[in-house]
Amino acid sequence: SIGDLKKLKSIYTNYNNLVYLPESICKLTRLKNLIINDNELISLPEDVGYLKNVKYLYSENNRLTSIPNSISEMKELIFLFLTNNYLSEIPESICNLNNLGFLRLNANRIQNVPDSVSKMKKLSRLDLGTNLLLEIPASIIEMEKLTDLILVNNRIKHISKRSEMLPKMY
Repeated sequence: SIGDLKKLKSIYTNYNNLVYLPESICKLTRLKNLIINDNELISLPEDVGYLKNVKYLYSENNRLTSIPNSISEMKELIFLFLTNNYLSEIPESICNLNNLGFLRLNANRIQNVPDSVSKMKKLSRLDLGTNLLLEIPASIIEMEKLTDLILVNNRIKHISKRSEMLPKMY
């Protein structure tokens, strides 16, 4: 199985018709890049958190409806791109990724942002464009490293007064 390729550092499976990834992929402890864009993926393996050395996880243009809680164990993750899926929420588990610098969740079905998003202290770019957001959580002002907050094409009607200190918004 693919899990037997113990020295593998990168996997690129863009532009295929994958519906799922084999659980054995989670045995690839040296993996740093998991780029699985433009497939038909409906889920990530439940044990994706075993991929503790992955820095780049791109799963854009798939059919993901949720993210496994084990993702919170991916402590080296810096780039998490989940654009154009069917996600309706930002799971708390993502908010526990302390090294995350770039989070792209645009073109999903997200309706709100949990206050715990402020726990991502190293996050500099947060893209939530083209979702179903009605408001911005006030806790975003606690994100001192945030330089880019992208909220285009949502349903936001107002920005709370606590959010006056927001960084540059697109």
